[in-house]
Amino acid sequence: MSFQSSALEMKPNWEAKWPVHRTLPAVQRWARLLLLSSGQARDMTEDRSDAVLLRRVADAMAPLGVECINPRLPLRVDGLSDSDEALISLRSDMAAHALARDPTYRTVVLAVSLGAQSAVELAVRRETAGLIDGLILVGGIFERPKAPVGRIRSIDLVYGGRDHVGYLRDGEEAVQDIEGPNDYGPRSQKQLVTGPGVQTALHVLPGLGHALEQSTDAAINHSAALDYLVPLLRDRLGLDPKT
Repeated sequence: MSFQSSALEMKPNWEAKWPVHRTLPAVQRWARLLLLSSGQARDMTEDRSDAVLLRRVADAMAPLGVECINPRLPLRVDGLSDSDEALISLRSDMAAHALARDPTYRTVVLAVSLGAQSAVELAVRRETAGLIDGLILVGGIFERPKAPVGRIRSIDLVYGGRDHVGYLRDGEEAVQDIEGPNDYGPRSQKQLVTGPGVQTALHVLPGLGHALEQSTDAAINHSAALDYLVPLLRDRLGLDPKT
């Protein structure tokens, strides 16, 4: 896979630290895919599981004529924001900047965990919602209503079956409630308020983890995730199955 990088132009001193990686399609470009990393990895060049997933998705989509756009995004440890809400907003701003070029191509956003929060934020903002046709949200949990607008026609929530989360009850310090994707998934789906003509779907992939990795002692394995995601992306990007 080959990369091009363009500098983020929001602040001059960020140009080297916050590039936007763009893969080059192996054939004529038909569509584009915006890839947003989690709160554990800044972009798909890193070695965290979600970064590896995004990198392998980009590898799989390049032969199909899909340009993958992957902005480098800050994490909590970078200290650029003082709350999770501010961090999500900043990451959303940076993702919006990366998305602004070539709005005529059919575009899907595939995002993992914290990145999924920014993906939905892009779909809510009128200035960016008109650039996006679909969202594929991996491991994203939504507790508050969000109303995507614009040209979005599909929202897919994708979870690994082994991705369990713990919740604190009010006034207690120890985790009391453990939920799996069959619990928080439908609740998250209901929080995404859509209009007529928008298809929403919930996918729970048995045996996979938070970033859709398979349980293994060897190298990070996403083969089952790719077998599921690539046909889904083909469909949501409107690609001919024979492409």
